[in-house]
Amino acid sequence: KGLGVLTLKGGLRLNSSEGFLIMEKKIAVRMGQSRFDVSWRITNESGKEVKAIWGSEWSFTFFDRERKEMGVRQVEVQDGWSPVFLRITGRDAFEYWQFPIETVARTEEDFRLMHQGISVFPHWRLSLGPKKTFERSLTFHFSNGKDKN
Repeated sequence: KGLGVLTLKGGLRLNSSEGFLIMEKKIAVRMGQSRFDVSWRITNESGKEVKAIWGSEWSFTFFDRERKEMGVRQVEVQDGWSPVFLRITGRDAFEYWQFPIETVARTEEDFRLMHQGISVFPHWRLSLGPKKTFERSLTFHFSNGKDKN
């Protein structure tokens, strides 16, 4: 009922050493709700510690710019052209990077930078020992200016 599960098993190469990780991603979307929940479970199946920055990139057609946050449990983004808000919430603190998605378009006079949307990248610093598991989840909630809460 609105739940999708994606599983990835694969190798990882970091600084000339190899590891083997299993990642499970669950996405829950429910009819009639303006939100979706995403959870991840990463298990280090190798005999070595894995250190990395791990996150999930999402793209939205919002008008906004670059932004960086550290140690947050919630981030709110407002679209600059409409009353739509996006609130990203997690139980555990995360770091957040946001970048504009831009293309170059040729006009009759010159070239112009065209804003297409934003890329949001909530992420965590991963230090995962052998046979250890890392679990995180986020909620993406959309609302308009009237029902911002």
